[in-house]
Amino acid sequence: MKHINITLCAMFIIILTFSLGIHAQTDPFAVYDNELLVYVVEDKDNNQRQIVSQNGDRQSLYTFSSDKCFAVTSDGKYLALYEENGNTIQIIHLNSQTVLSQTTWDNRTFTCGVAWLPKSTILSIRKSLDNLLYYEFYFDGSNLTQRPDYDGNILTTYPQLPYWIPNIFTNRVWKSPNPDIFLYESCPSGEVLNNLICDVKPVIYNISQNRVIEELDVNPDYLRGQIVDPYTGRTQSLSSGLVMWSYDARYLAFCDCEYSSGMTTVDGIITIYDLQTDTYWRDKNYEFYFFNVRGGLGWSSNSYILAIWISGGGSDIYPDLPNGMLNHLKFYNLQSNTYLTSEGVFDRGSSRITWSPDSRIAAIWAKERVNPEESYVGTVYDLVFISTTTGEHTVIDTDVTEIITWRVIEEDEEWGE
Repeated sequence: MKHINITLCAMFIIILTFSLGIHAQTDPFAVYDNELLVYVVEDKDNNQRQIVSQNGDRQSLYTFSSDKCFAVTSDGKYLALYEENGNTIQIIHLNSQTVLSQTTWDNRTFTCGVAWLPKSTILSIRKSLDNLLYYEFYFDGSNLTQRPDYDGNILTTYPQLPYWIPNIFTNRVWKSPNPDIFLYESCPSGEVLNNLICDVKPVIYNISQNRVIEELDVNPDYLRGQIVDPYTGRTQSLSSGLVMWSYDARYLAFCDCEYSSGMTTVDGIITIYDLQTDTYWRDKNYEFYFFNVRGGLGWSSNSYILAIWISGGGSDIYPDLPNGMLNHLKFYNLQSNTYLTSEGVFDRGSSRITWSPDSRIAAIWAKERVNPEESYVGTVYDLVFISTTTGEHTVIDTDVTEIITWRVIEEDEEWGE
């Protein structure tokens, strides 16, 4: 009977392993078989760049000259490639490494100011570094066609937002993942000083219901990260924009910050507003007290985990922290009400965090600080994975210049097609 029980248990484990599939992998830093990780590596010795596409244990490299201008779509599917000041644009499907489109545009030359817009169908190329005029092209999966040029000087307006005033400095709008919900700077008095500033109030508003959800009692300067002198027009950077929506627009995280010591340091507390329950969570224990105001806030792309860069313990919170400042990455899980700090400290190449599809890993572009007295300054960093459950980390690749995406592969998307 014992033999039968053991056999049944073994069969159950085998069945469970197959039912879990890729999630039965034991490597805590693995890229799963249903996931795609895409990033860019620079090979300075050979004057080359590589687009690295990782799917499970399989890896694809697309190599091209570092002299070429390029942009990868946010989903990691397509690469736009051309010579600087050239007029021929190639669109390459990275999965199959095939050229889908090659188009020459007469009487055109293109700068390297190129980017794909978020839906991966519009390619935008800046005409000159001296202006905000752009060529725009539409890619339908096979052909690239030119659209009307875009003038970046024409600002988007929001007439549906009450007391929002265009063409002034204090008029920021933070769109949420819900197209009906906005956070914006409201100017109920209508009084604007020198066509620049108003005594604004940050308001969360639902345009489909025409109602104010919440008026935040917070200094808006640290939400936008800038102030302006209303008499000279000169702007001053205070921080990164310390406000961010959760992936589903249920939560809004922000810094309730105020100036202190003549704006040399910052007094602030990280706060989260829950739109569903109309309640506030505040970091009353000051777990994020030494947060790096240049690091921004980083919600997970699919769960309620908030990540914040923390400066070296014992230091003041200076608004203009240099890149060489020691940085931990600290996580707060809103559902379990738990904190976790990364075991390593890093020099950040960027504040941006790329999350694994299940939020088990935070991928960062950084260099681990081995010697606290020696900071790293450079243009290439490492691709580092940090576990959001243990705080442990590992270096995945070196000489990385950009992380493009980490996403679930679509059902009709086969590797090597």
